[in-house]
Amino acid sequence: MSKLNFKLISATVLGFTFLIITPTIAKQKTEREIAEKNESVSEYLDDAALTAKVKAALVAERHLSAGDIHVITTQNVAELKGIVNNISEKQRAEDVASKVRGITRVINNLEIRAPREAAERDETLGEYVDDAAVTTKVKAKLKAEPNFDASDIKVTTVKNSVKLTGTVRSLAEKEKAQELALNVTGARKVINNLTIR
Repeated sequence: MSKLNFKLISATVLGFTFLIITPTIAKQKTEREIAEKNESVSEYLDDAALTAKVKAALVAERHLSAGDIHVITTQNVAELKGIVNNISEKQRAEDVASKVRGITRVINNLEIRAPREAAERDETLGEYVDDAAVTTKVKAKLKAEPNFDASDIKVTTVKNSVKLTGTVRSLAEKEKAQELALNVTGARKVINNLTIR
């Protein structure tokens, strides 16, 4: 057998081998991708079902306002996002979520509502209107005071308790702001958190 014939036969055998092996490798790769996709879809459906269960458990909890809680579940791990009124609600939400069957871990990224917002939710409409009126009167009194800079004073009122925040030019202005706020009808007490700039 000549070298040329040997090379031709070898090339032919290699070519056939390549043609046989390539589809087999491609088939294995495709089957693996399909299995991975099916697993992902299955996991996604499981996570969606768990998310629904966690949300239902949170809504059913009497001592929890679940309206501002969002749940994301990934591979049986529930993440809680949103806002609650206090630290006990934050912990309660985590406890409720962790008891849902199928949840392996809870990531609690809930934030606690600012005190003013929490108080507003507990106020009646009448109290809220009264507080708004007190806030308006205090602001007007501060602005009307001669030789007084009220430009950086923020006033908030919750259940007739006036809170002053921001900055003033001197200790005398800080004390004057408190005195003016206390003299407003409807203001029961003043929390003076003003700082001197």
